[in-house]
Amino acid sequence: MEEFDKEYEEYKKYTWIIGDIHGMYDPLRTLVNHLDNDNLNKFVFVGDYIDHGPSSKEVLDLIMSLGDRAVSLLGNHEHLLLDTLFNEKHIDEWGTRIWMENGADSTMRSFGYNNFEDFKANIDEKYTDFMKSMKCFHQEDYDNGLFGAKITVVHGGIMPDVPFEEQLEINDYADMTKFINDRKIWIENVPTWIRRDFLNGDPDHWNGHIIIHGHTPTPSLDYYIDELSEKSSTDEDEDEDEEEAEKIDLDSYYLRRHPKNDLIASIDIDTGAAFGNKLTAIGLSASGFNFYGGLTVRVAEVNIKEGYRRTPLKFSSFEINDIRDYGHKV
Repeated sequence: MEEFDKEYEEYKKYTWIIGDIHGMYDPLRTLVNHLDNDNLNKFVFVGDYIDHGPSSKEVLDLIMSLGDRAVSLLGNHEHLLLDTLFNEKHIDEWGTRIWMENGADSTMRSFGYNNFEDFKANIDEKYTDFMKSMKCFHQEDYDNGLFGAKITVVHGGIMPDVPFEEQLEINDYADMTKFINDRKIWIENVPTWIRRDFLNGDPDHWNGHIIIHGHTPTPSLDYYIDELSEKSSTDEDEDEDEEEAEKIDLDSYYLRRHPKNDLIASIDIDTGAAFGNKLTAIGLSASGFNFYGGLTVRVAEVNIKEGYRRTPLKFSSFEINDIRDYGHKV
């Protein structure tokens, strides 16, 4: 009985997946302080801890302090920092220019340096070693004995022209560098960087998995997703029903639906924290299945724009309806 009670307590716990942080330490601390409790299974961070915001070092320190309570994925900004420090091919072609154009100044200042040379000479290896160890993918399988759901978390997305299972073999920064060099792939097409080709790709390619990602701020999705771009240009002044409004609410997390069956294919949780919008986490648990096979997903948002110190967190939820339709019946 004691063993059953222990298993049941674990079964009820939530994994919280947190979107792009970009040096916004105070909102992150608010989110972690509220969610790091007895109901936590683990945190999964989708990447982009650094650049743009003022406190990249403090963000890394906080995440590193979580130890095995956190899984940290590689974002394109960490990828770019590591390339700028260690990748000779990148250094020969680009030097420091690309990183400098993508928020490097704020990261260097958070470490106490005003130029790249001092930063490179003095940054503690524990930070670069931590970034090198970050995974490219994280997978979660949820089941309650009747229903199951397969979740894949990645920073940018899934490449449409490389088999899904082959992409999952890319483990960390070293693997990603080798993958890029061996296949001669442009860096913006790999899972840490990809945008348009993933967001407009066929969800059948990822074999029924629900992809949770960041990288592309939801307020700018209408630039990257063809369907939304067409809608914003043709339907700007038309009234929308409640269901349609949910699909194109770009001020919050974004649920992309499969064009063939309207099931949720991917969830974008980069809600623009770096630009004063929101820092978002979504919570998943096997205990979230209902009798009909729907999986309830919890949402916690820190709204930077509205002054999160007064109202720290807003909680909401949505349902992934009838998980059996994804082919995950167990």
